[in-house]
Amino acid sequence: MAEKNKFPVVKCFGREVDIMMFKFWCPFCQKWHRHGYGKGHRSAHCFSSTPFDDTGYIVIPYTKAELIELRTLIDSALEAGAHGRTYDKKLKELEG
Repeated sequence: MAEKNKFPVVKCFGREVDIMMFKFWCPFCQKWHRHGYGKGHRSAHCFSSTPFDDTGYIVIPYTKAELIELRTLIDSALEAGAHGRTYDKKLKELEG
């Protein structure tokens, strides 16, 4: 998804350590990236060449509803792993 068809949008976890920060897992370099808190454009922090190099990206926080949905999926995946079951049924329910 891109804002104004210009930059990729990256959903981030907001976290207060000593200052507010955004954090997300980069699908390209497979590392966590951290940025100052606040929506907007950021330059890529990738250590290798990635598609983010040329454009950077827009960071926005997950909404509370999105975080709850992620937690539900993670809990289902962990439960499935612990009991040898799949969590496809729960995933389909959440997707509607």
